[in-house]
Amino acid sequence: MEIGVRLREERTRLGYSQADICGSCGISKRSYIHYESGDRSPDAEFLGAASKIGMDIQFIVIGIRSANFQSKRHDEEKLLSLF
Repeated sequence: MEIGVRLREERTRLGYSQADICGSCGISKRSYIHYESGDRSPDAEFLGAASKIGMDIQFIVIGIRSANFQSKRHDEEKLLSLF
């Protein structure tokens, strides 16, 4: 899975639109579209801002959920299985 796909997955997981991410992280929509499409890789400044709005940066960069997000995801899956 490429970084753009993981970035899109994180945005969707959090319920953000592309415009939400752009406004929160201080980048243009065009730049963000390039990130999600894989045309460009996000820089450290963007990743730092993205982490502040709840994105799992470790997952975005290397494809492995950080321990913090793994436990939350497990808890969410456990709750969903009850319904």
